[in-house]
Amino acid sequence: MVANLKLWLRNSRALDYAGWKSDFDLTLWCQNIAPETISILAHWHSRLRQFFPILGEAAFITDRNIDLIIKHQNPLELRRDPVLLRSLRKRNLERCTPSTAQKFVYFARMLDADFANISTGNLDNRRKKWSFHFSELQISLPFSALNMKSLLEAAKPFLPLHQDEATAALEARRLGAEELSLGSFLLFTQRWNRHAHASGFIKNIKALPALTSEQKEIVYEQVRWELTNLSMQPAQNLEALKGHVRTLANLLEFTKDPRRNELIHEFSAYWGLDPEPLLSPLFASTVSPTFCILPWFRLHFDSDGSYLLCEHSQARFPGLNWNERDLSSLAAEPELLQLWRKMKEGELPPQCKSCSTPRLEANRFYDEEINRGLPLFEPRELVLSLGRDCERQCLSCNPGQSSRWAEFLKPQVEDPSYNWHSKPLFQNAAPGLLAQVQKITFSHCETLQDPTHPQLLQGLIESGKARDIALIYFTRGDVDLSEWFPRWETFKSVELRIDFEGVGARSDYLCAPSRFSDLESNLSKVQQSARRATNINLVFQIQLYCLNAYYLSECLAWLESQGTGFHPGLFVTSHPAPSGLSAIPPELKKALRERWLAPETSEGSLAKWVPRPVILQLLGKMEEADLSPLPMIRLLGKLDQLRNKKFADLFPEIAPYWKS
Repeated sequence: MVANLKLWLRNSRALDYAGWKSDFDLTLWCQNIAPETISILAHWHSRLRQFFPILGEAAFITDRNIDLIIKHQNPLELRRDPVLLRSLRKRNLERCTPSTAQKFVYFARMLDADFANISTGNLDNRRKKWSFHFSELQISLPFSALNMKSLLEAAKPFLPLHQDEATAALEARRLGAEELSLGSFLLFTQRWNRHAHASGFIKNIKALPALTSEQKEIVYEQVRWELTNLSMQPAQNLEALKGHVRTLANLLEFTKDPRRNELIHEFSAYWGLDPEPLLSPLFASTVSPTFCILPWFRLHFDSDGSYLLCEHSQARFPGLNWNERDLSSLAAEPELLQLWRKMKEGELPPQCKSCSTPRLEANRFYDEEINRGLPLFEPRELVLSLGRDCERQCLSCNPGQSSRWAEFLKPQVEDPSYNWHSKPLFQNAAPGLLAQVQKITFSHCETLQDPTHPQLLQGLIESGKARDIALIYFTRGDVDLSEWFPRWETFKSVELRIDFEGVGARSDYLCAPSRFSDLESNLSKVQQSARRATNINLVFQIQLYCLNAYYLSECLAWLESQGTGFHPGLFVTSHPAPSGLSAIPPELKKALRERWLAPETSEGSLAKWVPRPVILQLLGKMEEADLSPLPMIRLLGKLDQLRNKKFADLFPEIAPYWKS
């Protein structure tokens, strides 16, 4: 059989496509092409999108998924690809009459896809696009201003909820204050995948009013749309795919749809997945929603060797420190068993001040074993902080825990132990532990400078285990990474998260002894190496805290000037005072709000890079409390001594606010 690849613009319906107004969505029909080759095509398409934002989504049609697409794709969505329709003309698909539910789902998906324009309040520059959508829906386009209100008014014939409910859901999303309401559930069902990973998901979904038969049909059509779209994307991460499908199955379980099992079986067969774990009951489970699988699934060790229940710094577990205790005793630790019982009985342990991770983390479903009361200890993830060998003196690490700050903040501490990973207890446990681990996150500090790191990598490579392990690094990007790329290519995947906090001399002050000039000289070389590798992903994240928040636009502008093609993640430090956003002095908070929300052309505005809902969320994080700035003011004196530079000289715009 001869391989055949056909490629076309999916949304260039009349060949008069206005590329300056919309992106280019592609369809690739891959006939007799191996799945591995299709995955490579998908990878390079993803890479190209980083440098050519005009590139939109790519749908991969294959010999295996074409029948699923024909059977389950929304007919209105199918019509957006006229070339595909012509290729399938013998099937008479253009004659399919969409149901009312399919019309609503098509309308909702188009709203979601164009939401950035909708949220600005006027869509007149998108009238041609919406004229096509409304023509397909067989309703009239409003003659008045095309905006959120007029779209909902025109959609009344198939809108299965009150217009004010739909308006409230759209407005809440625009403001970044979404609630799990009936309106958001029906309009943005696919976004509930995100909410499914919150500990209150079951409670919130049960709190929805009883759905009508019409609304249940909409959920079914939303799930079919999502599954069909998933089938047109090569599965890069099988575990993530399982979690996605499980969530969709949960939504159909909630609506008690009798077609649930057949639908999930059909798509599971396509992906080669076992459907039974994906269909295991969620809402009938006796497992408490307060139960979190994470402490038994992921081993998280801080830089001093102490065991953390999760990534929250306050969730410390006093029963184990790898400087003193053997790992094998952890599963039988009485305090951990008591923690287990509390969670099963519906209580939140005192360590769990806040929770962002559900018991379904990592998509492992232990319900049956948990209900039988069996203890579990099968760690598949390892989070390591390999000491402080980099001798950083920056504020990225919580000043209260960093060894470099101990002499200032905790002078009574003698000989803090940050080399637990080089001691026999860890060395003896490592071979057995690494035999089952699937992901290792090197958290905090500069792991690449730690002498234990190359030994660990080499051991995994020689054992043949590397190809099954994903690595995640947090790095400043100021160390030479070129020597590591040949080793990293042996691993399943590698994600480099470059922490970035400032530009030029300000960065040197905040992140000493890291030098900003080293990051600049390394950046292009790292980008080139990452592009050549098929398994290495480069991510920028800006650590946002009280001293650099005012200069966020400066950081974003510099990244843009480097041609990174990346949208950086904004990581708001969860550290308590003195470095959190809440410690910003009140008057500076007011100035910061005006600066961030100013029009795009104004100095310091974030409008060019950050969506307004995200800006509002950041401001909400900053304004949720007013912590005293005094600890940071005292710490600035120590920083000036260490850097031999003055904060006031490098941060003149905000220095007046940081005075006692």
